[in-house]
Amino acid sequence: MTLYVLEYRYTDARIRAGVRPRHLAYMRSLVDNGTLVMAGPWADQSGAMVVFSAEDEEHAWALVQADPYTIEGATTEHRLREWTVAIAARPVGRS
Repeated sequence: MTLYVLEYRYTDARIRAGVRPRHLAYMRSLVDNGTLVMAGPWADQSGAMVVFSAEDEEHAWALVQADPYTIEGATTEHRLREWTVAIAARPVGRS
């Protein structure tokens, strides 16, 4: 598997609040199946970063497109990049 980092910005706070329970349930399901490595909002609440473990970029984009935040328009400016970890406290990434 390959690591992909997703960065995005939030749009409307009202939309985000309404969709958040479904978004969190989706993200928890990705943790459970080993696809989500970590995720969280920026401290200024302008957006968030997500790290996926995916087969390829197409698979990573499919994960983004299935997120209720994406579906409902709670996020914008999605930027997905393959990430190579050079140093880590414990092994991550390709298996």
